[in-house]
Amino acid sequence: RNPPVTMVSKVAGRIRNLYVSDNDPVRSGQILAVMESTASVSEISKIRHLTDTISDPSRAVSLTEEMPGYNKLGEIQNYWASFVKQLSDYNNYLLNDYYGRKAESLRQEINGIESYLSRLKVKEALFVENMELGRRKFRRDSLLFAEGVYSESDFERSKQDLIRLGIELQQVRLDHATAAIGLAEKHQLLQDYGIKRVEERERYYSLLNEAFLNLKAQLVIWENTYTLVSPFDGRVSFTRFWSENQTVALNDPV
Repeated sequence: RNPPVTMVSKVAGRIRNLYVSDNDPVRSGQILAVMESTASVSEISKIRHLTDTISDPSRAVSLTEEMPGYNKLGEIQNYWASFVKQLSDYNNYLLNDYYGRKAESLRQEINGIESYLSRLKVKEALFVENMELGRRKFRRDSLLFAEGVYSESDFERSKQDLIRLGIELQQVRLDHATAAIGLAEKHQLLQDYGIKRVEERERYYSLLNEAFLNLKAQLVIWENTYTLVSPFDGRVSFTRFWSENQTVALNDPV
């Protein structure tokens, strides 16, 4: 059996709601009375139920569209508004997913570059083979020119053909190198987007969680200030007659 505990009012004002009568049995945590305040007890109770239901504020994102527009919360109003705003911002972040969309677009670019590089490799192999054929032809033409079979102009055209093949092969290799550098840059940018995406998510979540914790803390402060709650199971014993709308002074024993 618990020893009697004297409940005192933590604020001066009127008793808005009195939920028990003298000698009523009560349970631990049961609200006995609510003092007058600018907040609606009904709205405070609904918000308290919401904050007690969710342990992770991000899980309330699904309720964003259905979030009630509570406007009778007294000193809790700003904290509720801050929580709703941060929840909306977090939800918009998830829907827009700016860096996620940029990363997806970048992956498509990377796929295109990789496909282009694959085609360049095939093209380079063909140019290498063609270059080898050109060298063989030039060696034959050189012998024919040395034997006087080929004229000087024919020999010069053969040499020009070989040089042209070499220039074309170098151009293909240059294109491949340029594309490979571009691919490396795209991969680095993709990694940066991933980091920024995580950082942005953490920032929005941090703001949301801070607003959620502040709201919960203010609800506790409000309840401690304006409500009388039974600390354990027992019976009510009024120190004097109490009724709703009756004025109570600060620290008055109830």
